[in-house]
Amino acid sequence: MPQVLKEDPAVKHALQCRTFVMGGDYIGLFRLYNSVPNLGGYLFDAFALRERRRAFRVMLVAYQSIPQRHVIDVLAFYGNEWAEFEKDNHIVYSAKHKSEPTIDCKLTAQKRLENRDED
Repeated sequence: MPQVLKEDPAVKHALQCRTFVMGGDYIGLFRLYNSVPNLGGYLFDAFALRERRRAFRVMLVAYQSIPQRHVIDVLAFYGNEWAEFEKDNHIVYSAKHKSEPTIDCKLTAQKRLENRDED
């Protein structure tokens, strides 16, 4: 690729996205989601749901419980996107944490497996 193209902000952004997707770095990927140049947001939207699902699976394995706010912030949910994702992924909340909504990762993973055939 010519150096001139590599210096273009849109191309730099796309190459960074590719690197993060290939490396499984969902935190870096969704930080880039907030700074998409030009009309790249439409392209980003085409694969954002897939990457959110992958990242959420990683979170379910890595944590016992995780604050809902953290998932929303890290995976860059806006508007009603979270409500749809929550319903589609059969999220179960922990009763232990009354102060803030906290996802029970083990129960959510089980619920997702039980409902996998429906998806």
